[in-house]
This record gives sequence, C-alpha cells and structure tokens, in this order.
Amino acid sequence: LLTASSAKGGIFFADDINTLSIAKIFAYNYLPTLLAVSFGIFWGWIDLDVKRLEPYFQLSNPGGAEASNSLLLHYPIDFIALVPIKAAKRRQWNVFFAGIIVVLISWVVTPLLSGVFATHTLSRSSPVNMLRNLESTSTQEKEDSLNAEFMNSAYSIIWLGQKLPPFTTPQFSLSPFTLEELSVESVGENVTISAPSTAYSTELLCSPADIGRADPYFWMSNGQGCNVTDLSFMSGGDYTAQYIPWFNDPYLDYVLSRPTCSRSFANNFLAVFLKTSRSTGNETSDFESPNGVALFCEPRYYTQAVNATINVADLSVASTNPVGPKEELSKDFMNITMFEYIIGTGLLPGVSSNEASRREWPQKTMLDPFMKISKVNVSWPISNMVAFGLGIKEQEGDAFLNASVLHSSFEAAHQLLFALAVSGLPRDRTMRLGQGQKDYRVESVYISMPFAVVVEVALGLIALMTLFVLVYARRRPSKMPNDPSSIADIASLIPQDPRCLNDLAANHSSSMGILEEKFKGHRFQLQETFSRGQLHAKIVSQQLPHQQRAVVTEGASEEDCPRFRPAFPYELSHPIGVIFVAAMLGLLLSLGLVHRNIHRQNGLPLPSNNNIIQQVVLNYIPTAIATLIEPFWVLLGRLLCIFQPFEHLRRGRPTLSASLNARYSSLPPQLVIWRAIRGRDYLLSLLCVMTVLANIFTVAVSGLFQQRFVDVYVPTHFSQTFLPEFQNSTSFLSNGRASNVEDVFYITKVNLTSRTPLPPWVTETHFFLPFELDQSRHMPGPSNFRALTTGFSIEPQCRELNNSSSNGTFNFSFIKDSTNVSSSVSLDTDQGPILCEFLDDNASNSTIPLGKVALEHLRRPLAPTPGAAASNVTCDAMIFAFWIHAVSTSLAQSPGTIPSENEPTNDISLSGMFGMACLPVLKISQFEVTVDRLGNILDTKEVPGSEFGQQQLVSQPNKNIVEQFSSLMVNLENPVGEFYLWHNDTFASDWPNYLLKVLTNSSALTDPNSPFPEFQDTGSAMEDLLQRLFAVMVSLLVRPFEPAPPSHQIAGFQIIGEWRVFMSEPMFYLAACLLSLNILVASTLYIRRPRGILPRAPTSLGSIVAYCAATNMVRELDQLRHLSPKAREAYMERCGRVYGFGRFRGTDGKPRIGIEEWSRLDSIFPDSASSQHNNFASHLWERVYPLLRR
Repeated sequence: LLTASSAKGGIFFADDINTLSIAKIFAYNYLPTLLAVSFGIFWGWIDLDVKRLEPYFQLSNPGGAEASNSLLLHYPIDFIALVPIKAAKRRQWNVFFAGIIVVLISWVVTPLLSGVFATHTLSRSSPVNMLRNLESTSTQEKEDSLNAEFMNSAYSIIWLGQKLPPFTTPQFSLSPFTLEELSVESVGENVTISAPSTAYSTELLCSPADIGRADPYFWMSNGQGCNVTDLSFMSGGDYTAQYIPWFNDPYLDYVLSRPTCSRSFANNFLAVFLKTSRSTGNETSDFESPNGVALFCEPRYYTQAVNATINVADLSVASTNPVGPKEELSKDFMNITMFEYIIGTGLLPGVSSNEASRREWPQKTMLDPFMKISKVNVSWPISNMVAFGLGIKEQEGDAFLNASVLHSSFEAAHQLLFALAVSGLPRDRTMRLGQGQKDYRVESVYISMPFAVVVEVALGLIALMTLFVLVYARRRPSKMPNDPSSIADIASLIPQDPRCLNDLAANHSSSMGILEEKFKGHRFQLQETFSRGQLHAKIVSQQLPHQQRAVVTEGASEEDCPRFRPAFPYELSHPIGVIFVAAMLGLLLSLGLVHRNIHRQNGLPLPSNNNIIQQVVLNYIPTAIATLIEPFWVLLGRLLCIFQPFEHLRRGRPTLSASLNARYSSLPPQLVIWRAIRGRDYLLSLLCVMTVLANIFTVAVSGLFQQRFVDVYVPTHFSQTFLPEFQNSTSFLSNGRASNVEDVFYITKVNLTSRTPLPPWVTETHFFLPFELDQSRHMPGPSNFRALTTGFSIEPQCRELNNSSSNGTFNFSFIKDSTNVSSSVSLDTDQGPILCEFLDDNASNSTIPLGKVALEHLRRPLAPTPGAAASNVTCDAMIFAFWIHAVSTSLAQSPGTIPSENEPTNDISLSGMFGMACLPVLKISQFEVTVDRLGNILDTKEVPGSEFGQQQLVSQPNKNIVEQFSSLMVNLENPVGEFYLWHNDTFASDWPNYLLKVLTNSSALTDPNSPFPEFQDTGSAMEDLLQRLFAVMVSLLVRPFEPAPPSHQIAGFQIIGEWRVFMSEPMFYLAACLLSLNILVASTLYIRRPRGILPRAPTSLGSIVAYCAATNMVRELDQLRHLSPKAREAYMERCGRVYGFGRFRGTDGKPRIGIEEWSRLDSIFPDSASSQHNNFASHLWERVYPLLRR
C-alpha cells in the first residue's frame, strides 16, 4: 500500500474526500485500528499463555528453578509495560519478547495505524480523446455575426467586470475543443484539459508621426505617403486624444481617407495624445507648442499553433504553449476590413444612414465610454477606441505621453477587441477527433511515510520476536503432560512426598510477601512419573541445607489456626477504583467539553500546519490514551478470572465446573465471555464484555477527530461612510451629459446572458448600503465579511391593462397613416377611476413594412403641473408598457405619381393590444449581508420587522429616486431613429423589451405573428426586471446617500476560511456511550468486587499449591492421575464431590486454610470475616456455622 500510495499519490481519490463512500471512509478511518486491536486480542492470548506457562517451563529445566523464578511468578497480572523489564532481569526471554510485542502492538502499532492515513490535494493527468472544431463557416455568415456586440463586450470586460468568453484571453482567441465524453467527474473547478489548438491574435506595428503646423491647423505624416492636414483639436480637458481610422463616415470628425493618404493605408490608423495648456480655451491656440505623441499604426493579424490548457468548469484559458511559428491570418478567415471599420467608427456599415438590417438591440447599440475615463480628463468628444486604449490599463494621463505606453495601450485594446470578435464567429459543427490530456486536482487519502515506516519497523520487530517466541517455546524442555489451566490441574501436580507437602502446607496462611521470603533460594522441579502406562508430572522440592529448611518449615510451629489480614489485589482496591472511575469520568467530560467548543467555535484551530504534528495530536495521542483503558480492563478481567473459582468455593457447595475445573484463567478476558455466561458468572462476563468494548472505544477514538475547511467568524467593526438616506441632488446627469444610463441595462444584460457578476453591493432584487472593507484593519488572508446594513428595493406592483380589464383600461389611437399616435389610460383606484394621458407622438410612416407588424413602447404620463389633481400625481409615478399588433397595407397612389419623402405610403389597422401599468414602491429594510472583499453579495437575510415605515418612504428624496428610475425606463433615445418603430420581425426596439425577451426566453411580446402571452407570466417578468434595474441603477448613482459622521461604525464579522478540527458525530456519541458504560460497570465492579477472604491472592502457581497441599483432595487427585483431564473431571462429577474453601484439618493432622472436600471443612469464610478488622463477626460465624451444618 505504501508503494502504491507513493506511486499514485494516494489510494482513494475524490474531488471532495468527504464524498467518498461509507466503505472507503471506514477503510481508511477505522479499519486499520480495528485490525490492530484484533491483532492485539490474538496476541494477548499468546502472551497470556507465555506468561502463564513460564513457571512450568522453568520447573522443567534440569535441576529445576528457584521458587522466585517459577512457583512465585505472577506475570499474567503484572502491568504490561513492566513485564519486559521483570523478565529481562530474570533472563526469561520468552516472556520478555512476548511482553515487548504486546507493548509494541498496544502503544506503537495501534495508535500509529490510526494516523497512518492522511489526506491531501494533488494534481493528476490522464490522456483523453478530444473533439476539435474545424474551420469556421462561410464568409457571409461570419460577416453577419460581426456587430457592435463585441465592442460592448469589451466595454463590459474593461469596466463592468464581465468575464471573457470561452477560449479567449485579452491577447488572443483559441479555436474551441472539448472532451469526447463529458461526465460529471470530468467537469469541475479543478479540471483542465489540454489539446492542440490555434491562437488568433493581432499586433500593432507603430512608428512616430511627423508633426507640423500650418496655421491654424496641424498636419501629420507617416513619412511613407500618408499625410493628414487640417487637424484641429478641442481642448476642454487636460489632454486631447484621437483615434483616427482610414474609413470615412459622417459621424467621424477626422479620417485618414483622403487624396494624400491612399487606400493602400486602409488598415492604418493614427493615434494622437496631447497635453494642453488650457490658457485660452480655444481649439488650436493651446497647441502652438504641442506636448504629446502621435503614432501611425498598422495592425497585423496572425495564427499560431499552440498547445492550450482550458479550465473545464468555465472554459477559460489557463495557459498556452506555442508549438509553431506565427503565420499571417488567411483573408478568408474573417472580414478584417469590416472589423476595422467597426472599431474605427463605432458603427456598423450603413447604420449612420439608417440602412442597416434589423438586429437585436445590444448588437447595434454602442455604449458611450467617455465617463469611464474621467480620471484622465480628456477633451470630449472621443471615439470608443480612445476610451478603450486609455482605459484598458488605468494609467495616469502623463503616462500616455510616452510613445511606448501609448503603443502598448492601443495594442492591448486591439488585441482584446480582435479576440472578442473572433470568439463570436460562428463555427462549423463538424468536429475532428484528436488526442489531449486531462489535468485535475483531487483530494486523496494517502499513507503518511513517517508513520508507515515506524509501523513497518514495529511489525518487522514483532515478526522477528514472534518467530523467536515460537521457536524458543518449541525447543524448551517441558514436562507438562497437559495444559494446567484449572485448580484441579494444578493440584494434580502436587506430590505425595511428605517433605514437599510439609514445605508447601506449612505456609497455607502466609501472605505473598512471607511466602516469597520463606521460599527464597528454595528450588523446585517438575519431575516426570509413570502410572499405568501414562506419563505424569509432579512438583518436587530440591534438597536444601539443614538451616535453610528450618526456616521454610518454621511456620509449622505457629498456632493451629493463625489469624491473617485478608490479601486483596491492589488493582481491585477502592482507591484504585476511584482513580479509574475518575479518570474515565474526566475523559468523558473532556470529550464533552471539546465537543461543545467545536460546535460553539465552528471547529477548533489546527494544532500545527505540519502534517506530522497534526497526525500525532489528532490521531496518535487520542488513540494512545484510549489504548490505556483496555490493558486495565484486561488486568481486572484476569484477576476476576483467577478469583472467581475461589469466590464460588467461598460461597459453599459449588459445582466442580465453576470451581476446581473452571478454566477462566487460560483465556484472555475477551474470550471468556461465553464461559462466564454459561457458568452464570454475570459480573465476570460483563467485565469481559468491557474488555471488548474497550477495543471498540479505541477504534472509535482513532477516527474521532476530522479536518474540514469551514468559515470562521471573527468579531470586528466596519466603518460606514453613508447613511440610509437619499440626497435630493442625486441624479444620473453629470455636466449636462447622460452618465451610466446604458450601463444599467447592459450590466443587467450580461448578468442574465453571460452570468457575469452584478456590481458590488447588488443582488437581483436589492442594493445594499456599503460598509468599509479595508483589509488592513482586519486579519490577513482571503476572507468574507458579514454585518447588518440597509437594503433598498422596489415593489413594482404591476397590473394588467386591456379593453376589458377590471384593474384598468387603455385607449390607443392613431390616424390612418400612423404618423400621429395618441394614448390614454383609465385606472381604477381606491379613490375611484383616474385618467392618465400621454403626449402624442409622431412616427415616420415611410419605413413601415407591409403585413403583420408590431410596436412596443414604455411610457410615462404627462408630468403633473402645479396644483394638479391627485390623480395626475399618481399617474406620474407609474410606468406604462404597451404592445400593439396591427396590419399594414399599402396606400393607393395616383397613377404615374411619385410619393414625396415624407408622404404616407402605408395604412395601419389595429389587430390587438396588450399593456400593463407598474407603480414602483420603494422598500427599505435591514439585512444581514455577507460579502467578499470586493463587495460582491454572497448571502442576504432580511431582519424581520425592520422595514422602514410609510412616513419615511414618502420623503422627497425617496420619491425623487423612484421618479428618476421611472424616467430611466421610458426616456431612452435611439440613435438611429427607431424611437417609435413598427416592425414585422421579432427584434426588440429598446432595452426593456430586449431584457424581457431574455427573462421570459420568449419573443411573444415582439412577434407580430404570435398571440400575446398571459399577464401572469409577463407581469412577473416585468416586476423581476424592474427590481433588477433599480438595484443596478442605485449602485451607479454618484454619491446618492447622505454622508455619515466620521465615527459611524457597525458591528460585524470577518469570515475566514480555514481548516479546523471537528469531531465525527457518530464516533463522538459512540465514544461517550462507551465511556458512560465503562464508568457504570467499573462502579458496579468495585462495589460488588470479590470478598477479601484469602491470606494471599492466588495469582501464582505457588500460592495455589499452598492452598491445596496437605488436603484429601490432593490424595484423591493423585489416585486419578492415570486419567486424562476430561476423564478426571467427568469422574469427579459422577462421584458428586463437593469442595469449598475454609478451615480444615489437613492430612498431616494440623489445622489448615485452603481447599478441601466440603464434608471435611470445619468452617468457611462468608466475607472477610476472618479478618483481624472484624473479630466479632469472625467469632460469631465460627460458632454458628457448625450448628448450621448439623
């Protein structure tokens, strides 16, 4: 896996790693830890057998072993971290290596496996089949596609934030291509495709012009035969700039086309930028000593083979790599002459003389960019190309006095316009198959190299040590005929040798410390014996010096039934129980506290930006802490497995299977569950279940902490420079010229058609009062902002108008030849019917086509006069829209007469009318607004009950802003005489109707051959459009609001996107439930723990043997030594033998404490009654028990 992960960058891949299947998430988050704990349980079994059988291996050595290294060993109940140390001191290498393996599994492999898998983002590539467009369509189709739209697109890209078209950069346009097979996986923000393509570009070859003066004009020459005279420049600003094309047009002040500049220079233009002194204000007097630059420029057009990389999500150009030289553009590719005519004149050929064919409104309406370069302060008028050249790089005016700057600026403008024109050319739908490459960024799950190396080293050591344990165990001498896994098995090893019996039995009531002291230096050995052809083993005592034997047997001279302090394992004591429960309770509270803080703070900060440290803190440490619980439960389980048979013996009359023949201690607690349940030892079974649940807790904690990229809210304050109050002076008019009027519609258009973002602080329905977004005052890095601010909108309240509407009717009339049009509207209001009248309009009749025709127009009634009735004021606030269908027929002419220019030629008869009246009502409310650093609105939420009252809304500034909006909608002028135009096509004749077509995706309103649509659809689209236009209009007003005090601030948040730490909710609740269960079971265990009745804990072979020596049970078991363990158990069950733990008289005739046949016991221990701390209860029980037996 590590090799595969290193080679591929991971093992699981997805755009978002959180979208992986549950199986894969489980595989890398929880499966490694689950495998580790399962391996740990398996090795725990081996480890238990190694520790449990070590005394027998020691006794099987030639010459035996000292008691401290054999009979008195108690490895199974030692803390696992201390076992290797103790074993190393005793040179018991099998136990040492087994203990090291357990330590490695518990605190190295298991925690590290929880963090061995990590996530990151990487780039990948794969070959794919690509489809590439062939050459473009016919020349005529390409000429038809060239219109003013690409000029408006440049305007929008430079100043309104419009995105570039697909396969287009500001320098060139590419021939399109795409994937042969598109799928959800192949389209995304992180996916790019690369393929061969062709780049179409242009460059300018410019040379300085010779400048001279022939009063009162200037002349300029390129020195190659193109001379321009009679040049005089306006000096209304600080600078004068001119873009003089060769083509002649009545709308242009200057052109190169003249006898002194032949058609061979038709593709040349003259760029002029002069700085004026503005001393007299006259046209030419300011330029007697001109300070500036003039360039003659010739565009060159190229194609070049490139390898292009495209972002699949939006088809924008990521990069290009040239693979061939630049070549001149073929003349058949597009009409370059027409392109240069459009950019030079700003109009389509013939439009100025009203001879152009009908087109959609944006395709023939040129936006005025003069106000966009107001910072440069050039003299008006200027051409579009001057504005594009000066505005594309946003430099100070003096910078353009440098010839190279002026050259690069106009070249950048030419390149952008040419790229946009090429991108709009129609393409042949025929596609050609080719090869390409897909590059994409994905998130992947990979294996952390440092963690993996450590795990591999640990597993390698485990493998080597496992091999040693297995080989060494098989080669060691062993005299055990079977597995001594029960009390009966151990008792059967006790010999009938009086000397050995006396040594062991004499210490029946000794504590473990005294036992170790008395048997210090005493050696024991396991000897093989034969009985009835069966091999058996017995523990025998080695010969000792006389003085040492005296010490060992000295205990026989003590009182017949000595009192003792009951021994109890420290791990089962109440102080340890309190510490254990308190530790788990603290862990539970800590988890709960971290979980609460994660929810309150939307995650916790990463501990470090270093991946290794993150893995250690978030995976290794929590898992390591969790693994501490399982060893303690195992230790408690092993202790209870050892004590449980004695507990049954203490209670009296136990079954042999639950006492002498119980085999709890031969298995790890995790595997004792079913044995305990069958033996009805429910507390033991519950404790064994906890050892299993402790492993599940470890698995849960290993995947508890996760990383997510989220928004963090940092409290801050923002300055707000305006109050939510409109100024009385707010207007679109600036210096007598219309400013940004067309922008309102074009911004809405590109937003609807190209999904270009709306201006800052604008949504589809509202404009929001800006607040300061100075990044220097807030935390560094990409961020968004949220605060309460005021939102402005209108509620259009549109109603239907027709000849029979209950809401209102309108009358539309015109003289027979349609040269004069009059209209009026009657509205039903709460105050009764009111009449709204409109100014009569004149329209030209000479261009009306024959047949079915249509007319659409937006109107406002006559402005109210002083003292006008209330009805007129209501009408003045409204916007009226009319759509008329009619039939046009030719008027009869006298034979041989020729109609004059203005003489009517058509007769109009009305065939249908449709209209609506909309009353814009201002709405102002408080909103919780989220914006990016540029002010683009990301999210809004209106504050309930924050809407301004009616008294505030009807103030004069608020009424003025609504009236301005109404005027904007109905007073648009058409530069080519189509203000009031009958037509027989579906093209719209103004901006509002064009935008309605886009919104409704229908031309029913402008199509004379279609029935009028339902008002429900058209009315809602009109209301939507008016809200959009109002919001954009307010954003473009020049300082529309009253200024706020300098100290005016509002509270808000800075929203920073960052990776933070979270908890897996399922794993948290699982871990919390398991900890709660741990606390409950631990409390129950320490309350209902086994009674302290034994002089010492039966945790070693010597301790158990001392309880069994000098008993009739040993004698009986010795007689059954020829039987196998199962046969012996069956025989004892048939005989009905019952044993208990208590006081009895041993086979040596002396009082003993230990295990004996029930009928031979003098007394048993009910609780800790024999304790020196409860003498009264002890004596009372000793007197009552014999009576109960009788």
